[in-house]
Amino acid sequence: MKNTKYLKLILKALAGLVVLILILAIILPFVFRKQIVGQLVKTANENLTAKVAFGDYGLSLFRSFPNFSLSLDQLSVAGTGVFEGDTLVKTDALLLTIDLMSVLKGETYIIKKVQLDKPVIVLKTLKDGKVNWDITKPAPETAPATPTESTMKLSVRKFNVEKGKLLYDDQSMGMQTRLDDIDMSVRVDINGDIYDIDSDTKAGALSFFYGGIPYLNKAVTEVQSRIKMDMKQFRFDFSETQLKLNQLVFGLEGWFAMPGDDMQMDLKFDAAKSQFKDFLSLIPALYAKDFSSVETKGSLAFDGFVKGTYNEKRMPAFGLNVLVNNAMFKYPSLPAAVENINFDIKIANASGVPDNTVINIRKAHLEMAKNPVDITMLITTPVSDPTIAGSIKGKLNLNDVPKFYPLEASQKLSGNVEADIRLKGAMSSIDKKQYEKFQAEGFLTISAMKYSSPDFPQGLTINALKLLFSPQVVEMPVADLKFGKSDLKASGKLLNVLAFALKDEKLTGTFESRSNLIDLNEFMTQETTAAAPADTAPLAVIKVPANIDFTAKTSIGRLLYDNMDMKNISGQLVIRDETVTLSPFTMETLGGSLGVKGSYSSKGVTPSIDFDLDVKHFSIPLCYKTFGTVQKLAPVAEKCSGFVNARLRIASLLDAAMKPVYETFNGSGMLSTESVEVKEFLPLKKVGEALKMDKFSRIAPGNVKMEIAIVKGRLEVKPFDFNIDKIKTKMSGWSALDQSIGYDAVMEIPREMFGGQANAVLDGMVKKAGSQGVNIDPGSTIVVAAKITGTHLQPVVTTDLKKSVNSAVNEIKSQVTEKVKEEVQKVKEDVSAKAQKLIADAEKQAQQIKDEAKKAGDLLIKEAEKQGEELVKKAGNPITKAAAKESSKQLVKQAKNKSDKLQQEADKKAQQVIEKARAEAANIK
Repeated sequence: MKNTKYLKLILKALAGLVVLILILAIILPFVFRKQIVGQLVKTANENLTAKVAFGDYGLSLFRSFPNFSLSLDQLSVAGTGVFEGDTLVKTDALLLTIDLMSVLKGETYIIKKVQLDKPVIVLKTLKDGKVNWDITKPAPETAPATPTESTMKLSVRKFNVEKGKLLYDDQSMGMQTRLDDIDMSVRVDINGDIYDIDSDTKAGALSFFYGGIPYLNKAVTEVQSRIKMDMKQFRFDFSETQLKLNQLVFGLEGWFAMPGDDMQMDLKFDAAKSQFKDFLSLIPALYAKDFSSVETKGSLAFDGFVKGTYNEKRMPAFGLNVLVNNAMFKYPSLPAAVENINFDIKIANASGVPDNTVINIRKAHLEMAKNPVDITMLITTPVSDPTIAGSIKGKLNLNDVPKFYPLEASQKLSGNVEADIRLKGAMSSIDKKQYEKFQAEGFLTISAMKYSSPDFPQGLTINALKLLFSPQVVEMPVADLKFGKSDLKASGKLLNVLAFALKDEKLTGTFESRSNLIDLNEFMTQETTAAAPADTAPLAVIKVPANIDFTAKTSIGRLLYDNMDMKNISGQLVIRDETVTLSPFTMETLGGSLGVKGSYSSKGVTPSIDFDLDVKHFSIPLCYKTFGTVQKLAPVAEKCSGFVNARLRIASLLDAAMKPVYETFNGSGMLSTESVEVKEFLPLKKVGEALKMDKFSRIAPGNVKMEIAIVKGRLEVKPFDFNIDKIKTKMSGWSALDQSIGYDAVMEIPREMFGGQANAVLDGMVKKAGSQGVNIDPGSTIVVAAKITGTHLQPVVTTDLKKSVNSAVNEIKSQVTEKVKEEVQKVKEDVSAKAQKLIADAEKQAQQIKDEAKKAGDLLIKEAEKQGEELVKKAGNPITKAAAKESSKQLVKQAKNKSDKLQQEADKKAQQVIEKARAEAANIK
């Protein structure tokens, strides 16, 4: 009985403890919820320059008892500065497991586990090397007397990612990497500064592009790694690390460290036991075509290494060996195979000096349905003087392709391709024009080729294409193509091809092309053609390459683009310095002819145009239907018949869809009309209604000349004369993109045209003028001034009488002059402000360059002094100590010299930045 009594007491105590725990589990999250989130926000603000935002949040003890579990929904981290508006990270949910006792103590919070649900991470490197993930605030130059400890401490034992995405875009190297459907599980064991990390990562699709070429396309990827990380030395040791790409599996071992600014490494990778089929799985076109059924034989072995130090001046040694022996593959349902596949490729650099790299394709042979292809290539001293020895030889009857590769039922392919090219010599021979010392000969021909597919139903036909190779030039004596209904015949020459391919030097060329018809509408989607007029069709920015210099003469019988029909096009096109120049181009279109001189440039961030246009006898209704610019700036064209002539100079920046940025659209010139008739144009009808006259609903002003200007997208018309029946009219004003208008008209109206209700209007205007002190006695001609404001769709008209035409015109001129003065002053102020900001930003950047150089120089000196002190400490006797002191002095002296040189280079660079800004500011003014 006594034992039973004790047992009941114990059970009651346990029950009470459970209830207490449950109560605490419910209450504590409410108590600490705001406090923990507040500490997170505080820590982020103290350490990050980025913008951190999240939606709802919650805190629980049940999910990860006995620790707190904090969830943040819709978390995002966005950039600032040049990355303003760019999202670095966004995730549906972030889940943190926080040590309970660290929260209760109210000191440093310890985060034990991190989980991300559906994160999207976008990493960017700009051309100037700036990165969007550099979001930590810089440490203060002078440390505080007592360093403060962060209120958040990472002691992460687990890190999980579910259904993530990663995009890395390196614009400085032209490289992009994308990972989709990422699942990652990382487990960490911590022993002081040593972290043992087990990581399992899977990605549903890995794509890698370099220079626009897809080296991997949606490869299924798995990585299992065992890493020992020494945080003190910042060293990573890899063991039992395995990477799988589709079917290809290879291992990685070695180490990587960054004890200072340099990267040090000794890494090896290999796939010695792989089969040839595993390698085939990396070829997207093969992997997508019933890959599991493909019959293969042969072996693949590849291995490589990276060993040494990498920094701005040094690179590690490296090597890559690929060997394929007696391989083949065949689709069971097809009669032929790709066989006798043998590759022996070695890329080696034993010293880390870039110029010591050797690329050796000893053998590359395969036979596609008995069509042989052989390639050999040896490239040495690729930096100082690329030396090449190699050949490409092969034939392919395209009619045989369906015999070894399964085409879609609606895909058609036929024709012949043949190549025989031999190269041997050094680039220096070509640079010195010693062409006899460089062997470059051979040809590439394509004949009777036809291709079509569901994605390209228009089809491509290459009747003949021939390239002839020599040391000086690659000549294209003939190119005869058809694509859909379109045709193209061309010939030309390419110079400096090898220097372009090996050293990225400028490629030059001259071409002539002829075509009877080019129908671009065949290649435009229905969405594109229906969505917008021709000049607003959605396009991407066309980037003109910087390292090509082409001159092409062209003639096209007919060119169709959306609703534009252009005929007899001829002219010269020059591609140079990231700019396309037309000089000149002529064509027949819109019922008349057009001459174009000018340029399109893709230099800098924003593309631009600058053209001289010579328009003759264009149909005004067709202009309105075709050009969105006309619809926006001159909607009167919708109500017009007749023709227009113009000589215009236009310039504008273009947006990402290749449309004019109207706020930067400027132009000027003369415009004249022929046989113009205007019907039911609302602003003119409103003038007629104000005067109670019916002459304004349909007017035929005939041939009219006017001087126009386009300023920041606003069309300004200088005073011009025309007749409305017997009414002599002088008009001027402007139209804006938002359809607002501001026009003034002075009309000399014969007295006999007033009658009925018009007389009552006239009497009212006479009385109004008299009340303003202007006595008017209506004679044989009445001078009426009309002001038209509002918009094209809702015009507002006011009228009054003037003693004479001159007085009315002078009054209008005065109003216009004042308006122009206001606009000019505003533009001057805007320009001055932009110029001042440009220079101020440059001075700030220049100072930053100097400060960074000084900081780097001071660091060099400090490091040299430290090394000198260590040398002196290690010296064991007076003699070695004296020598150590002298060595220490030399180290410091060398460091100071390097520091001075860094400062001089920085001063020079800073001055260049300021001078460039001043020149740009002067151009703006």
